Amino acid sequence: MKNELRKMEPLERYIELIENYVEGKMNSVERRDFEAKMDQSAGLKREVANFRMMHEAITRQSRLELKEEFRLLDREQNEGKKRPVTSWRLFSSIAASLIILITAGYLFFYAQRPAEKIFDQFYATYPNVVSSIQRGDGKSDLRSQAFALYEDKMYKQSLKKFQRLIDQGVQEPEVSLYFGLTLLELDHSKDALRNFDAVISDQPNKYEEQALWYAALASLKLNKIDQSKKYAKQLLDKRGFYSAKARELLTALEDL
Repeated sequence: MKNELRKMEPLERYIELIENYVEGKMNSVERRDFEAKMDQSAGLKREVANFRMMHEAITRQSRLELKEEFRLLDREQNEGKKRPVTSWRLFSSIAASLIILITAGYLFFYAQRPAEKIFDQFYATYPNVVSSIQRGDGKSDLRSQAFALYEDKMYKQSLKKFQRLIDQGVQEPEVSLYFGLTLLELDHSKDALRNFDAVISDQPNKYEEQALWYAALASLKLNKIDQSKKYAKQLLDKRGFYSAKARELLTALEDL
């Protein structure tokens, strides 16, 4: 899991924590504790951002509706009109309705992304395991730079170097693999998958299992569940580290 909390609160508690944080209802101790959890979990940070975006959007809309409601009320008072009781009841329920809308909307949004949750559960950045190359001709120097930038998590710069290597006709499986890994880090899952497929089809090579694993995850990111299962099943017979991980992934994908 990539910087993820190993255990999350039940969904109801999880939503309540996020709502309290976004709406400023936490005391200083609770806020520090929650922010520490966010520092450990990219997924939690994303859920907070999603809730904040939804909360602000609904709040903006509600303000417009309230403004219009007050404008109509002021006009009716000037004209000597009296609102029916049902209208006042509807008007007074707006704040409570907003809370329901935000929570229900968040639940719906949260439930729509099970594949992404599983991706976050299983994804971890693959380290640079390629031996360093002595600097010499332009290609090997460029290659060293690409892998060094990847190792330093400077993915945008690394991507440019790997792209230049590919443009120069370099077809080494490790280059294709790390080009795909860099693309996946930058959320270009479709392009990443093409590179993983290139490694898988270039037999024999020692990076096949890594390519199959990350192809399964890239497919999951694209919400292609059956395709993700297909890659994972290919790993089952390899009897290595990724075989065990593939079995766990397939179990997690059973209900999708």
